Amino acid sequence: MDQTEEEYAKLPEQMTVRILRTRTEVKGYRTREMLLVTTLCDGDEIPAESLAELYRRRWQIELNFDDLKTTLGMDHLACKSPRLVERAMAIYVCAYNLIRAAMIEAATSAQAPLERVSFKGSANALLKGLAGVPGSAKTIQRTRQLWELVIELIAQDLLPLRPGRREPRAIKKRPKKFPLLTRHRASYPEIPHRNRYKANKPLK
Repeated sequence: MDQTEEEYAKLPEQMTVRILRTRTEVKGYRTREMLLVTTLCDGDEIPAESLAELYRRRWQIELNFDDLKTTLGMDHLACKSPRLVERAMAIYVCAYNLIRAAMIEAATSAQAPLERVSFKGSANALLKGLAGVPGSAKTIQRTRQLWELVIELIAQDLLPLRPGRREPRAIKKRPKKFPLLTRHRASYPEIPHRNRYKANKPLK
């Protein structure tokens, strides 16, 4: 973010920083040395290892965004007005917060790190556990019992602890060999045989 002249003028002429040199040793990877510079200078209150662990976990933020966009399906919104887009985004955020709340409760119940709780698995457990009961049977007591059952199921299906696991921006599933639908379907005279076109090529 660009700073204005007024904001830049308020910065101090000198700043005391703390320089940390830490080593990251993950099984299967070469030992890496990191150099961190921070304004958190109290070494007794904030140990160097705590700062290094916080820095290593920064990529988890990107994975959380990926859960919201890809796992929940928010990467494509088929809305035709800004008001409906805002409503859809609000619903996705509510669903995401509900899943994260279940994950936190499950991790607390299992006395395990939150990183061992699967977002996809938690979403599936909530969908099956809370949506499989008829509306007439969803009393407050029954809903609470289902919630506790879902939390127990999530806590029993923990992921292995995988520190430093690489998460490349790549997909495993190959796209199907169908062309892109770039105009109204009624305007196509015929759909050619699949051997006559290449995947991700628009129909002419």
